[in-house]
Amino acid sequence: MQHSIYLAGQGFSVVGLDSSPTAIHLARARATQAGLHPEFSVHDVTRLDFLHGPFDIALDVGCLHGLSAIARQRYALELTRLMLSGGTFLVWGGDRVAGFGLVPGEMEKLLRLVQDRTG
Repeated sequence: MQHSIYLAGQGFSVVGLDSSPTAIHLARARATQAGLHPEFSVHDVTRLDFLHGPFDIALDVGCLHGLSAIARQRYALELTRLMLSGGTFLVWGGDRVAGFGLVPGEMEKLLRLVQDRTG
């Protein structure tokens, strides 16, 4: 969540999500301490119907690579719905070489699938 706080400090309008109530609680406390007011929510990234875009940027720090293949597809479709055409999706994720995460070419395959489904 420190990325959300940093971006809010740079003037971005930020919505930070995490499945952990503890992480959200700590992020809110740190943001308040810094005098910032990003929006934080405990939520499942595969069900983002409560959000209304469009968003210019989506930053994923360690989320995508921890999801199942089906959940990755739902997440990518949700982001596609929310992102501004030409928006930027930045992903920090582990690779399978380390024993978890994404295999080479998996991100490209996922993005092609989303493009095929959304036209």
